[in-house]
Amino acid sequence: MKKLVLIFLAFSSISIYANCESVDAVLAKYKYGLTGALELSEVIDCQLRESTPPKTLCNSKIGLKRDQLEVKIKMFEFGMLTKAELDKANNELTEVEEQCK
Repeated sequence: MKKLVLIFLAFSSISIYANCESVDAVLAKYKYGLTGALELSEVIDCQLRESTPPKTLCNSKIGLKRDQLEVKIKMFEFGMLTKAELDKANNELTEVEEQCK
């Protein structure tokens, strides 16, 4: 049964937005422990970026970026992320905040 679920998840992760994975598929992977909270938030963020105008759902977009930045700061502290990747996450948060002004 688990194999069937994994095969289904692999094929259903294709989204109508070519750049983003399916939120439903990633939620299912998260439920089974196959992905983490950071990946889940990145997929939700991607879907919001691709499917909504820049000034729509600003609080959600900013909140997701802040959550991602917090996780990435912890990853950086443990040596799991480079300074450049951390700076990129910080810049992405700043960009979303600027778009929402």
